[in-house]
Amino acid sequence: MNASRFTAVMVLACATTACGVPFAFPVVTPPSKVEVMEGMRGFPAANGSWETRVSTGVHVASVLPPDVAVGDPGMGYVLTRIDRGGRIIHGVYGEVGTLPLRLVGPSGGLRLDVAFRGEALFHDAGPPGNGLGLFGRVGLELVGAADPPPERFHGATRGTAGVGLLIEYGEQRLPGGERASVGSAGLWLRLPAAAGAFW
Repeated sequence: MNASRFTAVMVLACATTACGVPFAFPVVTPPSKVEVMEGMRGFPAANGSWETRVSTGVHVASVLPPDVAVGDPGMGYVLTRIDRGGRIIHGVYGEVGTLPLRLVGPSGGLRLDVAFRGEALFHDAGPPGNGLGLFGRVGLELVGAADPPPERFHGATRGTAGVGLLIEYGEQRLPGGERASVGSAGLWLRLPAAAGAFW
């Protein structure tokens, strides 16, 4: 039996018997928020184009306990895919927001998120130039405290986990100068700070 075949057999044997060592899945997450939205481009460029918006960034309310956070400023990366021609535009965002309605305790609850987001969009394969965006946003979020860590997780967590529904409306000027008002709706996943592994 050659070395590669012997190695394959040993790996298979260990996989089926676990070799006495539990399986570990490492986890390292910053205090973040991940969003997926679908929007419609309308006035003043009334072309009816759909766009998909995906963003991820670091947010303050993700690292604080649910009953402590009174706002959710953050910054991160945004990707916009314009349906017409499949144009994809990358950018960065900065967001300031408040949590004006909080029905939460130390272990979690429900809260309202009201925010404004500014975007800087980078030059892409289209006409030369950079773009900008400004959006008003309202979200409703179900949150829970990340402490203590969930079962089977060995490590440390801090902050708040949650899932939310979101609507936004704003103005975009794409790289190259195309402008439109955009309304979008979608959902987000909030992740606390975590470092460790699931066993």
